[in-house]
Amino acid sequence: MRLTLLLAAPLLALADTEHFEKKVRPLLAARCQQCHGAKMQMAGLNLATGKGLEPARLAAAVQYTGKYKMPPTGKLPDDEIAAINTWIDEGGKWPEQSAAPIQSSAITEADRNHWAFRPLTKTAGTIDSLINAKLGKIQPAPRAPYAARRSI
Repeated sequence: MRLTLLLAAPLLALADTEHFEKKVRPLLAARCQQCHGAKMQMAGLNLATGKGLEPARLAAAVQYTGKYKMPPTGKLPDDEIAAINTWIDEGGKWPEQSAAPIQSSAITEADRNHWAFRPLTKTAGTIDSLINAKLGKIQPAPRAPYAARRSI
């Protein structure tokens, strides 16, 4: 029995982290980090790192049952509140090795097509061969006559 619990504990922790990373962290990034993120920490709460977070107060705030009602623009949808409550019921642990804070801006198709994110392609040869091929296609400008020794 003890061996089963010892072997299952890392799997349960992984499931908790997975729920947090897939459901809770993106929700906090999109809905809360403008006021409680890396740039601004209202009330000393940084939801990009979890610093200052008290899970019970967070639950009360998003359910609009506590002293603070968050977000102040309106109550979250029930499925988002349920995701936060599930995470809190599972212990409300902020992962020690968390991913980089998720930015709340959406990635567009133009962002995906940026040259820096395109796969590398093989070229026909070295840069020298490409330059020589281009130079071979154009006519070089006629050479200027040499200057007289006196004019230099």
